Amino acid sequence: MIFFLKMKSWQLFSLFMILLVVTPEIVASSDFPEKSFAILNFIFVSLYLGWIWAAIHGARKQLPEEIMRSSPLGVDISIIYIICYMISLIFMSEDASVSSWLILLHLLAVGFLFYLFFYAAKTITQINLSEEVSFGEYLPIAFAFWFFPIGVWFIQPKLNRIYIGMK
Repeated sequence: MIFFLKMKSWQLFSLFMILLVVTPEIVASSDFPEKSFAILNFIFVSLYLGWIWAAIHGARKQLPEEIMRSSPLGVDISIIYIICYMISLIFMSEDASVSSWLILLHLLAVGFLFYLFFYAAKTITQINLSEEVSFGEYLPIAFAFWFFPIGVWFIQPKLNRIYIGMK
């Protein structure tokens, strides 16, 4: 997934936007629109999580020893859970009923996603400042991850600089 760190902002933005523009066309022309939408959504979310994972794991290599945190096991668990959740949505796409446990699973997935945003933002900010950072210092980057179509233009240049430092 290191290729995400090499991509320019416009390339990453174009990749995500093409998927967002093509998805309605594919779903509209499909014989199984619910399943098509779930599969395309899975692809989109997998790419998005891959970008966040690359940001975290690629950037961690640049952290100074004194501020290196423990292994980001929570990051890997979060990504695995969200992917499993998306796979379950593919298989449940024909069932229109929404049960209470599905709402709970969705809220848990959203919680894990926010954890990823804040962990990635803190890691990137720590590399840029080379010191331990407070919540207010990495909050703007976390919001940029959340509002990713716009945030790509702010985050990706930082990831490009981190990648150049890794070489």
